[in-house]
Amino acid sequence: MSKRLWARAALSHSAFTGISRHHLGRVVAELAGPWQARRESWLQERRGRDQLRAEGAGHPREPFMAYVVNQGSGTVTPFNPRTRRVFKAIKVGCEPQAIAITPNGKTAYVVNADSGTVTPINTATRTALKPIKVGTAPDAIAITPDGKTAYVANDQNRGTVTPINLATNRTERPITVGSMPQAIAITPNGKTAYVVNEGSVTPIDVATGTPGEKINAITPGYFPTAIAITPDGTTAYVTSRFESDSTVETDMPGMMTPIQTATGTAGNPIQPGANPQAIAITPDGTTAYVVNWQGPATVTPVNTATGTRERPINAGSHPDAIAFTPG
Repeated sequence: MSKRLWARAALSHSAFTGISRHHLGRVVAELAGPWQARRESWLQERRGRDQLRAEGAGHPREPFMAYVVNQGSGTVTPFNPRTRRVFKAIKVGCEPQAIAITPNGKTAYVVNADSGTVTPINTATRTALKPIKVGTAPDAIAITPDGKTAYVANDQNRGTVTPINLATNRTERPITVGSMPQAIAITPNGKTAYVVNEGSVTPIDVATGTPGEKINAITPGYFPTAIAITPDGTTAYVTSRFESDSTVETDMPGMMTPIQTATGTAGNPIQPGANPQAIAITPDGTTAYVVNWQGPATVTPVNTATGTRERPINAGSHPDAIAFTPG
């Protein structure tokens, strides 16, 4: 008998354990199952970490990341908001304008206006993939909630939106909308994409890719800037600013127009402030916050149930965007 087997037999004797070998065997049998389960769980977790390290070229996947689009350098900078760790900038195309990330978080898609392309970024490896050619001067993108399709608004390509099949990263036939599409949003149920054009809003049936009848939601003399849809999908809000022939921004009141998605009808415009630039709706859908770029620089809360403005909140110089945390 080897020394190891001899020691195991000796230590299992009742003189050491205080219980009979039969009882000890039953205890060991009862504990073996949970111990084995914990061991398998540990092994699976370790395999997962090893796989992520392999995918990330030596680095495990960061659990929570933000991606900043740098228009001047044609790059995207990833960073971890929790640890504040900044990673190497990723080269994309010329004059990147917008970014959207798939619901599973695996790929970010960056719209490059001057290149006329969309650059996919693998978020596990933080590397750019082959650019996707779209229309001329693309400047907005939205991804369906199921992560199957991205819609890219082409600002100077006869008013089109280019769908991208995200399973293959191949473009589909462009959809004609209105002149100079500026922004795009998709309803939470993924059925309709709303494209904001110069003077109108075009709904697109996601299932068929066909545009619907244009909605006259832009006040004449005003230029659209942004769109947001309530979490329940019942209302879309479009902001627009007065379009002056002068190079100086005016203090003319901006507009925020509600659109009932069930009927496609526009309601009476609300005046949130001068030069509205962006809009976001709270997760509970009760309030829309409109960012007013200038005259004065404020953020105006609007009660979505009544359409009434609340007291504006002072902002910094030339505020340009707004977003909410999930909570």
